[in-house]
Formats: sequence, structure tokens, C-alpha cells
Amino acid sequence: MLSKDPKLAVARTDTIYLPSLDFDFREKYPPVFAKVGSPLPKNPPGCRVREAFDLAIDR
Repeated sequence: MLSKDPKLAVARTDTIYLPSLDFDFREKYPPVFAKVGSPLPKNPPGCRVREAFDLAIDR
């Protein structure tokens, strides 16, 4: 746990905000570009990212 690390200071406070993470399920994504600037035909990591989040949830 981070709070047990003596090199870190963990601050806790009450808040009215609720963090959330939403995925983009649009049929047509905005243009996605490779590092060299060429357009990619689709958003390659989209499905893998959703699968990784699904596997990371402790159920």
C-alpha cells in the first residue's frame, strides 16, 4: 500500500466529486494517427484497453 511507504505522504480528504471512467463506444471513431503521422484504419487499442480494465477489476 502506498500509505505504508515512508517516502510518501498520503493525504485523504472528503469530496463531493465521484471519479468515473467512460469508454467511447461510437461506431465511427475520430481519425487516429500513427507516430509517423499516417492515418490508421481503426483505433487498434480500443478493444484491448477495455479487456484490460475488465480483467483488472477484482470481482
